[in-house]
Amino acid sequence: MFKPYTRRILRLSFLIPFSLVMGLCSLLMKLIPSSLGRRKVERRAMQLWAKGCAWGWGMRIIVEGTPPPPPYLLASNHLSYCDILLIASQCPGRFVSKEDVASWPGIGLLSRLAGTLFIDRTRRQDVSRAFASVTQALEAGDGVILFPEGRTGNGVELEPFKASLLQACPAAERPLHLAVISYHPRDNAPHPVWFEGDPFLDHALNLLAGPGFEARIHFLPEALPYELGRKPLCRQAEQIIGEAYQERLRPS
Repeated sequence: MFKPYTRRILRLSFLIPFSLVMGLCSLLMKLIPSSLGRRKVERRAMQLWAKGCAWGWGMRIIVEGTPPPPPYLLASNHLSYCDILLIASQCPGRFVSKEDVASWPGIGLLSRLAGTLFIDRTRRQDVSRAFASVTQALEAGDGVILFPEGRTGNGVELEPFKASLLQACPAAERPLHLAVISYHPRDNAPHPVWFEGDPFLDHALNLLAGPGFEARIHFLPEALPYELGRKPLCRQAEQIIGEAYQERLRPS
């Protein structure tokens, strides 16, 4: 059994060069003409990158249900930066993220290479621009992943869903697919849940030094119709995902 320091070094020794290689591949893919199926290749590469990084983080993935086929709109609860790896490993798509993530060291670059759609929620006009980009992504055959909470929570209960982030459904006339994420670390191991007020680097390094954790994602079987409108969509999505998440927190 590896000691925490050794485990962290071994994982970083894999994750850093692996991500650099995948990032370089993503840049080279931009040279492929769209007519030759570039986006399909990019989606496959993103899924490979996510699976490799998830393995490098010590993530054991358990999937329930069936991921929606692209193009799709998917909403999930938001617990950690690990959510992106977990979802992208199963259904690669374009994430909608707050604008300041683009400036995060390392993660910002990888997010841009993955085609993340950034949004400044403090500016109403930027919300409209972002959802125009969502519609374009769907028309191009991509999946789009939303975190309606807008931020990570404390891992015990969900943050309130923001109806503005679900405007993309009626705007694009697409149903809203739902997913529920939960993490289950080993006894006395670092927990993957990361509240945004906590130091990111400290949390990430502690998680890399841990013995690994189980990551569960449940794709719920029924999508919500866009005809509901954004506010009813928001209420129903929050209720369904919240109840399913609490069910997964109960001792078995």
